[in-house]
Amino acid sequence: MAEQSQAARVRAHSWHVTFGADRREREEVLRVFGGKLRAVRGVAGFSQGELADRCFMRHDQVSALERGLRSPDLIALLILGHSLDVSIDQLTTDLPAPMRRAGTAQLLDLITRQPGATMNQIEGSMGLPPWYIHRLAVQLQATGAIVPGAGWRPVRKPSNASG
Repeated sequence: MAEQSQAARVRAHSWHVTFGADRREREEVLRVFGGKLRAVRGVAGFSQGELADRCFMRHDQVSALERGLRSPDLIALLILGHSLDVSIDQLTTDLPAPMRRAGTAQLLDLITRQPGATMNQIEGSMGLPPWYIHRLAVQLQATGAIVPGAGWRPVRKPSNASG
């Protein structure tokens, strides 16, 4: 029962969970954010413990944020900004949105090479959980890169052939 409940929690938060090559993209964003947080904390003259006390956090939580091991939620960002007397923008400027570029590129390549591939075929080729592949496919469909049907198909761009 506990295992099923854990799986349900992961699916419920699938928008921020990453697998495979997408993990590196997310880790880089968190690492850069952590460096910015560490620098701003240093300018403010706080130790990790002092910042943690001001932010209703534990020292290990601030440490994990600074090392890029933890992703802050909106409330944590607001509290950090307030406690450090900076805007959230100062903590997040130049951070690219982790759009799962590697996973979506891999899926689009697979669908381009195998038009009409089913979810089972894709799952076997990518080695990722089905729900994760589905989220990647939904994003590709939302951006107009693929269309569903009897399996997923790439959108064909009209060629500019002149006669």
